[in-house]
Amino acid sequence: DARAPSVGVGGADLMRVGPDPRRYMRAAYDLFNAGDAASDAALEDVASLGPVDEFYSLLYRGLWREARGDAAGARAFIVEATRTPFANRSGDYMAALALVHCKRRGWAT
Repeated sequence: DARAPSVGVGGADLMRVGPDPRRYMRAAYDLFNAGDAASDAALEDVASLGPVDEFYSLLYRGLWREARGDAAGARAFIVEATRTPFANRSGDYMAALALVHCKRRGWAT
């Protein structure tokens, strides 16, 4: 269950992954694994690298908050992700998924 209370407490149940060239994915993995403020800040910093990084930084920061039971934080970040230029122009699968995620929860985008 993605909403398990153990998210960010050592990642015992987190699938191990190899190197990933996408900085936002490495930072997201670290956030879900460590679950600390430093990992959250690192993923926030990645957003400044470009439009793709901005979208994914917001999306994964929102999903992490949702997994931890912070519905308001999840909503703020995921809705913001859907409003980025990348989400609105790219045709990216995950951008569409973020919109579906919001729609299923009744969050206006």
